[in-house]
This record gives sequence, structure tokens and C-alpha cells, in this order.
Amino acid sequence: MKKILLLYIIFALLGVKTNAQCKLLTYSHNLQFENSSADHIIMKNICFNENMGLSYYIPQKSISLNSKPSNNNILSIPVTLFDNGKKQFLQLDIYLDTVKKESELRYYTQNWSSVSDELEHKNKEVFSEITNGNEKSSVKRNLKIVKTTETKVINGFSCNLILVSEYGKEYKVWYSSDYNYNWLFLNFIHDLTGVVVQIERENNVVLELLSIEELDFNKIEFSPLDFFKILCNWY
Repeated sequence: MKKILLLYIIFALLGVKTNAQCKLLTYSHNLQFENSSADHIIMKNICFNENMGLSYYIPQKSISLNSKPSNNNILSIPVTLFDNGKKQFLQLDIYLDTVKKESELRYYTQNWSSVSDELEHKNKEVFSEITNGNEKSSVKRNLKIVKTTETKVINGFSCNLILVSEYGKEYKVWYSSDYNYNWLFLNFIHDLTGVVVQIERENNVVLELLSIEELDFNKIEFSPLDFFKILCNWY
């Protein structure tokens, strides 16, 4: 209880509101459709306010780190922090020892990077090596976004449809304009208005928004004290 109270005080000092403005978005991401050896993952986006948020997902398998005893299961949780006001992002991993119930933050870099620079790099018509058996071919990204007038209700969200094409792959993207959470992505979704609810490819759902809820610390895989360490990056 003391830790939770301390967390609320920290949030207040950092300007993070622990009320209905704090949202937890839960997505189902079907990686099997892109890679047969992969699996579904649950991806979660947390919006603290209009400028502060993070995105993370839970891997299906634990990993063992060389720096830890081999009999300890270490869960690596990739996290991306987003500063929407400054248009910056920072990537890190939370290494969670599932035996000792201890965690450690490890950063890819100590410096924030520009979201605009990252998206500009991805949106360039660069060549990507795609392996097909023993043959390799180069395919341009050639990103295209086309609006439509189609609408549909998905999981209680009123959605509009846009068509997206990249690397020769066609996607149907359903989004809701009732919310503004797409800035919590580091791909073309970041530039779309509203919140993406569902993405389809060849009639298969590859990404789906399951719910938007008020933030509940009991539903977060890492501890409230990890939040404190993460939030210190904004200040």
C-alpha cells in the first residue's frame, strides 16, 4: 500500500494524472500470418496524458541471460516510450526475473530519438531484401494510403476504413476518430488520426484493438516502481 501511495505522489510531481485520462489499450497481434514460426502476442499501449505514453508487448517465451543464473527464467519486455509533445521516442527492455520477482531496465540508448526522422526513414522508397526460398528480390516500400467511405462497428468502436499498401502487401485498416492514440506507434499508424481498431490482410485479422480501459496497475505486467523509473526519463 505504501508503494502505491508513493507512486501516486510521484505521478503528481511528474504531472501524470491518475484519473480517467490515464488509459490502457490492449491489442492482439497475429504474428503467425507474417511468420509461420511466430505466434500471437498481446501488445499494450499506455497513455498517461496527451503527450506521455508507452507501448510494450509480452513475449510468449522466457529467455535466459548470460549474466543471470541459467536456472532463472528471465522475461524480456520490450518497451517504447513516446513523448508526443516533443515528437520523440526512447526504447528499452525490462528484464523481469520470474523466480526472484526482480526487474531491471536496460536501454538501447540513453538519448531520445526523433519520431519524425524515424518515420521519414521508413517512408522513403528504399529497397528491401525479401527471401523467397533460395532466391532474393528487391521490393520498394512504396507506401500508399487511400481513404474510403466504408464504416463498421468493431468491438463497440465505430470505425472508418482506409486502404494501405506497402512492400506490395495490401491492408484494410479500420480506425475510430473518437479517440487519439495512434501516436503510440512507431510506423505508418503514427501518422493516422484517431485510433486503429483493426488491420486486415487477405481477410485475416493481423492487429485488433480489444479494449480501452482506465489504467489499472493490477493489469500491468511490471511493477509500479518500474513506472517510476520509466517516468523519470521525461525529466
